[in-house]
Amino acid sequence: MNGTPLHGTHARTLTSDDTEDSDAGETLLGKPGSAPAEMQYSGQRSTLSLSLHVALVAIQLLLLVVWHQEWEHGISFSVDQELRVARLVKGILTTFITLYSALLVFVTQSLALRRDLHTRQLLTATHDNVVAWSGLGSAVLRLWQQRGIPASPIGVLSALIYLAGIAVLHTAFPAVAAPQSIVVNQSVPISTQNLPAFDLSGVNETNRQDFLEAAGQYAGSSLAFLPFLTPVNTLGLHEATLYDVVEPNPGTGSVRVNATGFDISCGYIPSTAFNATMRSVNVAGTHYFLGLTDVGVIAATTVTRSESLPYNHPSPMTFGITFPSLAVFYTFIPVLDSNNNTAPWITLDVEQAVQVFRCSLTLVEQTVLVDSQSGNFTSFAFKRPIEKQTSTWFPFSGQLDNLSTAAFADGARGFLDIWEGWYTAMPEMISAIPAVLTVADVALMQQLDLYPYNITFRTSIYLHEVENQLAKIVASMFWTLGHKVHSMSDSMSSAQPFNVSLLAGQAIVSAPMILDHLDLNIVSIIECLLTSLILLGLSFRFCRLGREARMTKTKIDGLDMLQTIWLYRDHPELAASMEQVYVSTDVNLRRAAMVCVQLMNGTTCVREVSDSQEFGEISEDADEMLETTYPPDKPSKEQESLGSTWMSDLVLSLVSIILHLGLTVIHLILAVLCGRGLEHRITFSLAQQSFVAWLISTLATAFITIYTAVLVFLTQTLSIKRNLRRTQMLTVTHDTVAAWRGIGSALTSVFHQTPSLPAVVPVFLYLGGILILHITSPALFVVQVFNSTVPVPVRTQGIPAFAFATYEPSSIEARIAPLHSPLLYAEGALFYLPFVNSSSPVLGLEGGMLYDVLYNSNSSTGIATVNAVQFNMSCGYYTDPVINSTARTITILGSEYWLSDLEAGIISTLEWYAVSDSFPSNFSIAADTGGWPIFTGSALFYSTIPISDSAGNTGPLVDISGVPSFGGASKAQIFGCSLGLVNGSVIVDSQSRLLSEWAFQKDSSVWSPFHSSKVDSTDAYDVLVNDWDSWYSSMPGANLPGTFASQPISDLSVADLFFVERLHLNFTGVSVTLHQFENALAELVASMYWTLGHMPPLPGFVPTSLEPNGPPPMEVSLLQGNTVFFADIVEARLDANMSFIILGTVVSAVLFLLSLHFSVFRTTEDEEIISGMGPLHIIWLYRNHPELEEQLEQVVDPTTSNLRKAGMVRTRLAGPKVENFME
Repeated sequence: MNGTPLHGTHARTLTSDDTEDSDAGETLLGKPGSAPAEMQYSGQRSTLSLSLHVALVAIQLLLLVVWHQEWEHGISFSVDQELRVARLVKGILTTFITLYSALLVFVTQSLALRRDLHTRQLLTATHDNVVAWSGLGSAVLRLWQQRGIPASPIGVLSALIYLAGIAVLHTAFPAVAAPQSIVVNQSVPISTQNLPAFDLSGVNETNRQDFLEAAGQYAGSSLAFLPFLTPVNTLGLHEATLYDVVEPNPGTGSVRVNATGFDISCGYIPSTAFNATMRSVNVAGTHYFLGLTDVGVIAATTVTRSESLPYNHPSPMTFGITFPSLAVFYTFIPVLDSNNNTAPWITLDVEQAVQVFRCSLTLVEQTVLVDSQSGNFTSFAFKRPIEKQTSTWFPFSGQLDNLSTAAFADGARGFLDIWEGWYTAMPEMISAIPAVLTVADVALMQQLDLYPYNITFRTSIYLHEVENQLAKIVASMFWTLGHKVHSMSDSMSSAQPFNVSLLAGQAIVSAPMILDHLDLNIVSIIECLLTSLILLGLSFRFCRLGREARMTKTKIDGLDMLQTIWLYRDHPELAASMEQVYVSTDVNLRRAAMVCVQLMNGTTCVREVSDSQEFGEISEDADEMLETTYPPDKPSKEQESLGSTWMSDLVLSLVSIILHLGLTVIHLILAVLCGRGLEHRITFSLAQQSFVAWLISTLATAFITIYTAVLVFLTQTLSIKRNLRRTQMLTVTHDTVAAWRGIGSALTSVFHQTPSLPAVVPVFLYLGGILILHITSPALFVVQVFNSTVPVPVRTQGIPAFAFATYEPSSIEARIAPLHSPLLYAEGALFYLPFVNSSSPVLGLEGGMLYDVLYNSNSSTGIATVNAVQFNMSCGYYTDPVINSTARTITILGSEYWLSDLEAGIISTLEWYAVSDSFPSNFSIAADTGGWPIFTGSALFYSTIPISDSAGNTGPLVDISGVPSFGGASKAQIFGCSLGLVNGSVIVDSQSRLLSEWAFQKDSSVWSPFHSSKVDSTDAYDVLVNDWDSWYSSMPGANLPGTFASQPISDLSVADLFFVERLHLNFTGVSVTLHQFENALAELVASMYWTLGHMPPLPGFVPTSLEPNGPPPMEVSLLQGNTVFFADIVEARLDANMSFIILGTVVSAVLFLLSLHFSVFRTTEDEEIISGMGPLHIIWLYRNHPELEEQLEQVVDPTTSNLRKAGMVRTRLAGPKVENFME
């Protein structure tokens, strides 16, 4: 392919007569001295470039200031909007930087090309610079080629750095801002429950006395359980302080609530008020009698003990002292003040000395901190010295003497003012103490360590100790009155209903809420700022503001195909140099073009290279390289065949198809994986949200930037090669090559180069698809905040078990011996049972189920699966009971049981005949019992009300009409019940530790003969469960004072009264179904076991061994276990944008189809002539088409428009030549 001289002499000049459009005065010749509008506009590009680059730096500085001041945090939104905002922010940032950087590249690229036109440098340098600006891939390749022929390392490196900076901006700027989830505390008002108060609605002078009687009745039934209060069950009570109880709320940490402290001050009553003979004291005209004479006792007068003279008084009489009564305290133990003085001693008729005093109550307003979730007391926010360290005896003064009047002052204050009335209404306590004491007396003596069974008897106590403990008891008393724990007597009381309400209050909790706000990434900002400064510095290299006036007269404003050919004719001396190249590889062309040239308004110096400082970018090795350039008759050894290089058309086409297909496959895989939500498995902590969002955005942008750079490089190269092989207008080839410079050039070609649309539109669509991928890829994944669960191992405590040292079930005697002390323990502990049943909720107990309790509450919300035991009671009737009316017994399975005092409308247990006389005082086995029915694993019940099964059948009735019975029942059902356990698991809340699901209950049951399911075992836990009837038989008697509508029920146990309450028995004949009773019995037995494991007897309340003063012989332990609770935490995870993934898939498929359009699969050796369309490639091609010279010579003013008109000649630049024909 030998070339011919390119400066022919047969060219003619095109005149205005030859132009296509003379109406507008436009000619290909142009007007001397005039600059076209497009060239005048080009004169402003330097200013535009600097303005754009400075603006970019200013944007980054502004973002830096905003980040420092955290102004972006003011843009907040809800978590529900997080994904929408994240995608919107990502889309806006990506779109902005993509369009902005495209404009920067377009302007800077044109300035760089103009600079190359006006710089005197090696033609190879101009070629390298122009090709380097084609794209990042071309720039990298050109920099690599500088190793062999360093024509323009600085120019190429500048283009590479600039384009790389644009790529960095593409990567970093979309990650500048992203939503950040934060946990903020918001103040949320909540309701609280405060002090107890009277409900005075409907109370008037007429029913005032009835109201007070009801109040006393209420106090008697409610305060019976005062000694049983424990911190677990007394939210709102802390020592001598009542604090507001918070309602369920979303808060965390501590919350400040109002509190009321109780301050007790005591003063002695003067001796003049005493009547030693009558053992009474006159207070406000009323005589109060001191009925107790036990040494070591400190007590208060009560309504029942003060209303009559002592039984041994010569003139016994009754006084009508009613509620509310004053409280007069007396003690036989010296009470010393801080000066070691005692109150006046009064000698009674029994020659006992006693101190008598009264106390006044002062309320102290306080503020305390409680846990917002559990409601438990945390600390005093402001504490006045309620707990005294010193106190001095003074005569009593300052207390109201007419409590009835105070009660009606107002609902709240009146309730507290009559504290003495509530105190004296305390019921008596059934205990092992010889004297009859009230529950308040017992509680006070326990706190002062004055219990008579205590071996270390105190000889004196201090006044401030008494006042402090009384304050605690009074606080507990008011808490109990406001939280009535026992309602079993309400249906049997003759008094009118009495209601106590809790005052409503308000508190402010700090509730954690997850909010999102915009957060700037300082790493990305610094990265973009440094990159923008580098780009600004590089822009000065290409802007020549001082030479702008001369450069605006430039007729050539680029180095596209037509401009390069036109310039070539201004330098005919270059033809000789290009003639030396036989094979047009890049290396050969670049070596041959080591010619110093200034393409615009300059000269050419062939084979003479001056100093680089005069001509700019001329290598010091240029002369040496020119000397090694081979002449045309001596091909270089390095002039290799193009078809053997890696740039061959077939290799490029295959690589292009593989990469395009790979991009489509990647999007399809993402669509499948993300369609199944698999990306949600990638989770991380909330603290890493910003970093991960930045990392994901950076990686995605970097990947798509590099990947698309390779795709554009390959497709661009293939497109250019394809255009060289096509027979088409030279202008079309020019427009296609120019369109590949960028989306801006492609868009310009689409709107202004109408004849080239079929060729330019695919290029525009391809680059548009690349632009869409640049926008969508950074937003394919965003960081989403969500509620997650993580497993956390925790300890649990479960079912109670006795710590038996030895247990031998082989004989009755061996089995009974180790159970003596446990049964006594049970008798004392089960006094708590009514309190437990009335407390809701109870940790570890739900209905008839016991479940393991998490050892400690957790600050994190969540759930845990724990072991549970469901108590399943099965009852059946006995078929052969024998009645002995004379002996008032019934014989069942050879054992006799008492039939005395069978109450009408009651369900209770039968008492074993032998046990009634010998157990538990001693455990001797009667010779005539014929068996030992206890510890059989079943309990015998009687019912004087009909119990029907699900089929409507009533069990067999036993005629007891001939048996004397106080209750007057005539028929009874006799049946037995056995216990079965159902092991399982339940779900509990990690914070409240309460059951999150309902316990099992039967909904049907059928009567059948009773069969015991007793199984002997040596395991301590099994012993506790299998002998459930033994613990059940230890139920203490009920202690419910008051007036009842029916006969006295003093012989009923707490278990019997449980059935009265749970089954709504009112002694008047109601019907109960069998499954209702079995469910109630299961609930009672479960409560019994819970009480045995969690509520030990009060010290001295019931003897815990056969010896009254002996130490507790055994302990009850809770079985330990482990579980895993799943804590609810706020985490972040990846979330895919399916819309963008689908869009990316479609775009990738379109790019793949377009790549097929640009690919070249079949080529001949004469078609693989060049690998690009740089200036050297164009010049080399031009010399093979000398027929084009005449057409292009006609252009005087080489504007783009004129050159395109001149280039409307059909030709084929590679392959067989096309005969010259014009259009």
